[in-house]
Amino acid sequence: MRVNSLDEQTLLNTSVMSVNSSDETVEDLGTAVILNAFPAFETGTENIRFRTDFYVSLESEWDNKGLQTVLDTDVTIEDFRSLNEYDVVCISTHGSTYEWKSGFLWLNHNRYPAICLAERSTKAKDKQYSVEIKDKQIVKVNSRYWILPSFIEHAYSSSELNDTFVFSETCEFKGRDGNVDNSMSTAFESRSAETVVGFHNSVLASYSRDFMKSYVDDLLTGATTQTSFNNAISSHGANHRIWWENQSFDEPYDTTMLVAYPILSGSGSATLIQTGIRNGDFESIANMLFSGSPVSWKCDGDVRSITQLGEVKPQGFPNFRMAVLTTGIGAKSTATIGVGTEGSKMSQKFIVPNDVTTLSFDYNFISEEPMEYVGTKYNDSFGIQLHRGNSVVVEKIYESINTSNWIEVSGINFAGGDDTVFQTGWKSVTVDVSAYRGKIVTLSFIVYDVGDSIYDSACVIDNVVLK
Repeated sequence: MRVNSLDEQTLLNTSVMSVNSSDETVEDLGTAVILNAFPAFETGTENIRFRTDFYVSLESEWDNKGLQTVLDTDVTIEDFRSLNEYDVVCISTHGSTYEWKSGFLWLNHNRYPAICLAERSTKAKDKQYSVEIKDKQIVKVNSRYWILPSFIEHAYSSSELNDTFVFSETCEFKGRDGNVDNSMSTAFESRSAETVVGFHNSVLASYSRDFMKSYVDDLLTGATTQTSFNNAISSHGANHRIWWENQSFDEPYDTTMLVAYPILSGSGSATLIQTGIRNGDFESIANMLFSGSPVSWKCDGDVRSITQLGEVKPQGFPNFRMAVLTTGIGAKSTATIGVGTEGSKMSQKFIVPNDVTTLSFDYNFISEEPMEYVGTKYNDSFGIQLHRGNSVVVEKIYESINTSNWIEVSGINFAGGDDTVFQTGWKSVTVDVSAYRGKIVTLSFIVYDVGDSIYDSACVIDNVVLK
């Protein structure tokens, strides 16, 4: 049973910023990274310009469309550990197949697609990557590092690439010689990547990058991955030989070269920006055996989908789960509002449907700071933000240590601090979003420390609904 109900007029510490709602507003279509890892030394200045100039122009074009794009021209192993920071990941480098024998009498023949980086091997880096090298997550070829599928599997948890769209221009990403190998794309999908596109056999660079641009351009219009993929085939051909023969080249296609073609795997119905909120009841998680991150939400810090927190339970049948955000282990300094020191944030980007006027959700703010620190600088808080592009259009602080009414709760003992914990009780909130109908917004829930990082706070959230 809900303890209290609030409307917009009774919210604490409310501040609302204006938004430019004109048609000239550039929508926030997400973030992208282009990993341009082709070796700069391999064929001289002409080849560098052939590759780099295209991606420099593409970075600017996508930025202007609202896809905030990072062009990385000094790609390292470490860059492949932060792909979860982006919605669209474009891997533009050489690819190959790496083979080795293992086991009794070397009878096991191992063969996997590899992403080839220009990063040089050094003694210091070999030591840094010693575990990955030993486990064949990465290998060294001609003093340079190659990434194998198991690296992706070890670099990310099961949900960390949630809502990420991967496009690889690398050769042999999907195997070669007629033997389709899905191990690299499966590695990304096992970490919840929405869709992965890659090429079978060695692919011509001009075909792969033109195909990639068309595919992503269509995603930016709201098309599904399958529609975007099909449209790219219609524009550029189902393989690079068709593309070549449709160009005005003087020389004919080299028939000794195996034909390369793109393969889409994962969800064909995914869209870069969905309409409405997904998984607002937090019932869907990446791993049903444990408390994992809620599917469809981008999570920073300590964010999980749980069935119970002490005596605090989700808001009624048939809802068996709720989200929890804490300021405990894993909290980040970037997940705060105002003077916050560190916290956790859960966000989702969506188009507000045209028939919607309100956003509602239930929450319960929980902390071990009361009652000792009420009225002090230690003022942990919970609030939301609504973004349009780079602008915060709604920012509301619903609870804080100094302003909330507290009820003692049992069965909860956060690490650090003391053994007394208090709650606000479940409350229901409604926010007017009618001004943003048909627009792309990003909703963020944020719980954060103020003044210190010793005594922890948390907020459980349930029933996020648009009406």
